[in-house]
Amino acid sequence: DDTGRGIAASRNIEVDEVVLSIPLARLMTLRNLHPSLRSVLSSVNLKLNATQTLALHLLYERSLGVHSAWFHYIQTLPRSYDTLEWWRPCDIKELQVSHLILAAHKRRQEVRTQYRAIASLLVAHPDLFSEKSFSFWDYVWAYSTIFTRSCFFDVNGTAQENSVGALVPFLDMLNHSHDPVADSGYDSVSQSYTIKVRQPYSIGQQVFIHYGGHGNAALLEFYGFVLPSNPHSNVYIPIDPMLPASLSPRVHTWTSVKQRLGLQLGLDSSAVNGFQAHRGSIPWTIVAALRILYHPRPEDLSVANLSDDVPCDKETEISVFGTLYLAAKALLSSLPTSIEEDRFMLQSGVSSVHTRLAISIRLEEKEIIDSIMEQTKSKLQQLKLS
Repeated sequence: DDTGRGIAASRNIEVDEVVLSIPLARLMTLRNLHPSLRSVLSSVNLKLNATQTLALHLLYERSLGVHSAWFHYIQTLPRSYDTLEWWRPCDIKELQVSHLILAAHKRRQEVRTQYRAIASLLVAHPDLFSEKSFSFWDYVWAYSTIFTRSCFFDVNGTAQENSVGALVPFLDMLNHSHDPVADSGYDSVSQSYTIKVRQPYSIGQQVFIHYGGHGNAALLEFYGFVLPSNPHSNVYIPIDPMLPASLSPRVHTWTSVKQRLGLQLGLDSSAVNGFQAHRGSIPWTIVAALRILYHPRPEDLSVANLSDDVPCDKETEISVFGTLYLAAKALLSSLPTSIEEDRFMLQSGVSSVHTRLAISIRLEEKEIIDSIMEQTKSKLQQLKLS
């Protein structure tokens, strides 16, 4: 299949079977730093975050070669990644969507900032941190390894101070499913990190875990891949540019409507700035906010009106869904290429992995926006015929 590396069942696996159990001592965490590294870090007045410290831990163990307790695990790690900090500016530009481009620049800047913060430490201890093993791109590799493969868990109860960030051998070879298909976590009885499956597997089937309910934007940023037809993907569609200036004074009506109906709608002055749209799904909260804004007498609205059970008057409904349609249309029109052009580029074949990822995710976002346009357009046609 096209999931890259993964782990397949070597025998039939039943529901609730533990398929992976890694002792705490075999996990790479901040608790088991090499004594030489721990000694240096404790002797300097340098505040490093968990990512920086774990990255140094990983790079130092890699520099030890066969003498590292994690030598065989480190040998299994990829030599490069497809997360955004590895992308060239020309590939980032291909993302087209502003929030994705911003995320890419933020990642690149973050890794540079982190490396600059440890540069003095590396220079001061060349015997421990050789330039050959601790260059900027070595640090990028370690940073990416941690973000794509580490997990956080609690080793003692639920206290925040007991939370441990760790690289777990073998766990990071299991690929992601957008459905929760396994339970994972630290087992205090066996003092191991375990994976228990929620579904049966036949011999030869790939075994999956669930990284979380991430849309493709998050999967690309933190893991370097996207999933076809990801149900968790969404797009932010700005609304406020579409609103008539005459509606601004009516914002204060939200508070009175919420108080009268005893609702916690989360509606405030930013409620109509925009909304997160899933494929073909408009959040009821944005519809409720626009109904309050457009209705001639918002004080007459009921809970049913705001929860979409009972539509408002025809004029209000046309204003609400007309605004949503225009907002989606404006966003889609602002992007340099069309849905058809993106599909053609993918079908024609793109040699660069990063360019292909960029086209895939921007196409998905355009299709989500288009689905909102189709939904609102259909609603408007129904209203005008009623």
